[in-house]
This record gives sequence, C-alpha cells and structure tokens, in this order.
Amino acid sequence: MKRTLLFLATMVIALSFAAVGFAAQVGHVDDDAFDDYTEVADLDTVSSDTTGGTVSSVVNVPMTDAQDEFTADALEGTDDVNNVDQVMAAIEVDITHTPGQDLVIQLPAIEGANYAWLKNKNTNKFDPFEINADNKITIPADQVGNYFTANKIFITKSSKVDEGGGGGGCSLGFAPMALLLGLPLFFLRK
Repeated sequence: MKRTLLFLATMVIALSFAAVGFAAQVGHVDDDAFDDYTEVADLDTVSSDTTGGTVSSVVNVPMTDAQDEFTADALEGTDDVNNVDQVMAAIEVDITHTPGQDLVIQLPAIEGANYAWLKNKNTNKFDPFEINADNKITIPADQVGNYFTANKIFITKSSKVDEGGGGGGCSLGFAPMALLLGLPLFFLRK
C-alpha cells in the first residue's frame, strides 16, 4: 500500500513538472493580436540596410494569409518569450546569404515591436528573434540555412506567458500537485 502511494505521489510530481515545463515553451497568440495589423510602407529599408546577405525581394504579407499561418500551434516559444500580444506586420523576404557571416536583417521601424518570428525549416515552427534598438535582428551564420533563402518575418510585440496572460498551461502543471494534498487521507483508518 505504501509503495503504491509513493509511486502515485512520484508520478503526480513528475507530471506536474513536465506540464509546467511544457507551459513555458508552448506558444500563445492573443485573440486580438491582429487588430492593429498594417502593411509596411517602407520596404526599401529592408533591402538597403541588411548585412550578411543580399535581399532580392521584399513584399507585404496580406493579413488573411498571416492569420492562417501564424497560429499558436506554429510557435516555438523559448524561456524568454512565448506569447504574442500583437502582430504588427508581416513581410516575405528572399535573401541570398553570404557564407560565414551572421545575417543582420534591417526591419521597418514599428513602434512597440520587440520580436520578429521566423519559421524554422527543420522544425516547421516559428522561432523568436529579439529586435534590437536599431530595428535589426541577427541570425548567427551557422543557423541562417534553417530560415532562408525565402521566409516570412512576423513583426510583433511579444512577452512571456506570465507577463502577457497565457493559455493556462501553468494551472495544468500545478493542478496535479494539488492532488498531493489528499494523499494523507489514504493513511486514515476507520
């Protein structure tokens, strides 16, 4: 009996930690994330100020296409970011990478944008790249092949789930731990 209870308690704890870990990595797109979606007016900035490769084309992605492709299921969150509060714009870029160089992509200046998401060709999930103060993202030379020659770049305001109000994965992780509170009841005898 005690071994069974110990086994059950161990399983509950293991499931709790697994669920909390999963909740931290899973992506979330807010319901109203596309409310302020706009097309980028100055696409020439991307072509002229990108280094580590040659930009051959840049076009806007229509909002309906962006909404179909950029969903929570398609996001690969990280410990730093996994919640998309707002999708501000999306562009499709075709770049020929210069081998051995980091690819630094100049993005259009959009107020409040802090992360750009690109689809990883190997995982088929979108990965976040932090937008620096100069409105640029950097892809290390050894990772460029995972994202280019052609890819869509989703320019967003993103955050951590615990800051931006995520999808409830954390409560999934802590619910099994609450079951441990009832464990002493098994030791009571009539």
